[in-house]
Amino acid sequence: MVTFSNPGTNLKWRAHLNGTTSNTPILGDLAIQYISSYQSNGYMYNYQYHPGGTTNLVAATLNWNETRPAGTSISVKFGLDNSQCSGSSATAFTSPGQTKSITGTGIYMCVRIMLSTSNSGNSPTITNLSIQRHSNAQFFSMETCW
Repeated sequence: MVTFSNPGTNLKWRAHLNGTTSNTPILGDLAIQYISSYQSNGYMYNYQYHPGGTTNLVAATLNWNETRPAGTSISVKFGLDNSQCSGSSATAFTSPGQTKSITGTGIYMCVRIMLSTSNSGNSPTITNLSIQRHSNAQFFSMETCW
């Protein structure tokens, strides 16, 4: 949430997208809404389409930086879905550094960030979200390799 101390008629924003020669970043949807009263909760979501589906994802570790004043909460959901991220099949992460199992398969890899507060004087924030995906790579014992 951004609170402007001075009234104005213009809003400027910038998105920095980093990619490589083989991977192009995509900015999904961006919504800007003017509200005259304080919102006590809200969410942002994004998804990435995988035409062949994702079947080997078994777990994920999510990290982020946050400010979480008293009376506020942060939840990040991550998972796979077949219908543009309804959120029903996503796994909830409630603090940075958690590793959780990811079940199911889907053609969309989804993330949903939910912020809420019970006090209009306090707002949670989240920055630098990173998602480390863990696949079901085959395990080899050192004994069987020699």
